[in-house]
Amino acid sequence: GGGGRRGGGGSRRGGGGGGSNAMPMIIAGVVVVLVVVVIAMANKPKKQKEEYVSTELTADSKVDKADGPPKPTRTPCPELPDDVVQMAKQIVEEIAPKKEKADALYDEAMRAKSSGDRDTWTAKLHEAETLYNDIKYRWNEEIIGEIAGLDLANKDWDEEQIANERLGRESEKISKALERLAYIKKQLSAQ
Repeated sequence: GGGGRRGGGGSRRGGGGGGSNAMPMIIAGVVVVLVVVVIAMANKPKKQKEEYVSTELTADSKVDKADGPPKPTRTPCPELPDDVVQMAKQIVEEIAPKKEKADALYDEAMRAKSSGDRDTWTAKLHEAETLYNDIKYRWNEEIIGEIAGLDLANKDWDEEQIANERLGRESEKISKALERLAYIKKQLSAQ
């Protein structure tokens, strides 16, 4: 019989050890409560500071100003007679070989300059300048002069503006042909 008591006593001790699991459960509950509080605080809307806006006018202030009287519109560009338009087209065709020769002389001058041959450089620039000036003179005499003779210019349009507007393609070709002339004049005057 005494062996039964020991066995019974042993089972009581084992039953008493089960109460030690309560502490981890309490800690887990506290952690859950803390996590919920942290999440609630993070989701709380924050107050934003109101931006200060000055109502005082300064030199930098943008104020709508009255535009004043309306600006007059430009009158339409005067029309050119067909014979002037045809003459401009003819001039552009006729100057093409002269422009090619002037461009070739200009290119020769640049090669001479890069090789250090100053005399050839200036001589070729002078030749090219003469040809470019011939092109400019012909356009100014025959086209701009003809427009001036027609008395088409007014307060809104001068002769060159009329030529640029009404002879756009031809006027552009002449301008392109004379692009190098300004450089040449500058280089030759610097000597």
